[in-house]
Amino acid sequence: MRDLTQVIQKLIDKNTFTQKEAAEIMEYILSGKCSDAEQAAFLTAMRTKGEDQTELLGMAQVIKKYAVPVRAPGAHLIDTCGTGGDLMDTFNISTLAAFVAAAAGARVAKQVYADPEYGCSSVRLLARLGLNIQQPPEKMLKLLARTGITFLYLPLFHPRLMPLVRVSRQVGFRNILNTLFPLSNPLGLQGQITGVFEEKMTTLFSSVLRLLGRRRAFVFHGLEGLDEISISAETRLSELRGGVINTLIFNPEQLGLSSESVSVLQCTDAQDSAQICKIILSGREESARADIVALNAAAAIAASGLAEDLQSGFSKARAILSSGKAWAKLEAAADFLSVSAKKQAVIRPIRAANRPKVLKKKRFSPE
Repeated sequence: MRDLTQVIQKLIDKNTFTQKEAAEIMEYILSGKCSDAEQAAFLTAMRTKGEDQTELLGMAQVIKKYAVPVRAPGAHLIDTCGTGGDLMDTFNISTLAAFVAAAAGARVAKQVYADPEYGCSSVRLLARLGLNIQQPPEKMLKLLARTGITFLYLPLFHPRLMPLVRVSRQVGFRNILNTLFPLSNPLGLQGQITGVFEEKMTTLFSSVLRLLGRRRAFVFHGLEGLDEISISAETRLSELRGGVINTLIFNPEQLGLSSESVSVLQCTDAQDSAQICKIILSGREESARADIVALNAAAAIAASGLAEDLQSGFSKARAILSSGKAWAKLEAAADFLSVSAKKQAVIRPIRAANRPKVLKKKRFSPE
């Protein structure tokens, strides 16, 4: 392939590529031979046409192929990374859910998108909480082995993808990179939960996760637009289990939760987001905010194989939050990274006497 011109024209004409063709396209993009203009046109044309299962599978497999080589035991190993892009400015729900799931016994390797310029990105929230995740991959895998949770920061685990990430930021709209990143975890996951920015994507995404070998997965979209299992509206939820995908409409009332406005989930700045995290994970608040964290953690716990369904997972998640074990998990992770990086300026974990305030959620970045 000499350039992307023919590919872009085929996308404009609404043609769909085979898995092999899609893989070849991504190979070429990751080769570094594409201009910024070509990559921007590709992202635009692909977004206009819409992604197909074979295209997502072929491209995701190539991205994983070029990731930094890493391995970890697969038992109960999951990811909670979503596509981002719901534009609701909520606090980092899936990040908090990851700590709850880890405290319940799941092993969580959460991918974190690179968006250092945006206030409420997960990387900024974690830094506020004393976790400097911009450390070598081998150290972050040791964190997983020691604490049961880690964070795979895109520039460090997918360096070949960074030119396309840069162009994606420049074009400024949701695109196939939002969809591909959650599909490209380099570790051998058993399960996964993923919030998506469009309702129709739940079944498509689930089918790709099945082909990627996930045993259990939940893919969801709140019908008010939230890329989480929502408490402010019904949620379209596709569950992968035993090779079968079932799609349903989930109502929070099924678990005894009353509907709440999205406004109660929103945050304003970096200090606000970190404060919300501390209050919820330390078990000091029974609220809609704690409920939505428990609800999404329930899916993570079930996806890891540690709960039969959302209801039993929700009970476990609530108990974890009430006990403060989720906050203890966060502190353990922060302590490990701090001790193992003494020569770096790592922020210490937040203590009760020095609680920060919040961070704003990313624009189009997967959380």
